[in-house]
Amino acid sequence: MSALSRYYLNNFHDGVRQDALDLISGYYTVSKSSSSPFQIIGFESAPYLPVASAIIVGGITVTTFTLSQVGRSAQHLISSIIFAGLTAGVVALVKANGKQLCSRPRLCGLI
Repeated sequence: MSALSRYYLNNFHDGVRQDALDLISGYYTVSKSSSSPFQIIGFESAPYLPVASAIIVGGITVTTFTLSQVGRSAQHLISSIIFAGLTAGVVALVKANGKQLCSRPRLCGLI
């Protein structure tokens, strides 16, 4: 449980803290001539990650449930295929955009 907690905090919450430390310690200096490193480009972790996680977990759960009911009707088979496809699509989206979903330091980047 401790390892999961540390993994979550390190990947999805510590980027902002690292930016604050870099700014306070003077490692990053603000320049009027450069653009803001906080401009939104692509996905942002806050709105998408919880929704994507819920869809993945819910899709796996519903797919498993409907697969167990496949022998009863064709509707369960179609539901299984739809939910499995939706889950696979969201997993592919998260895998393709994984770096944008993590809270990375934006001021100085990773060392």
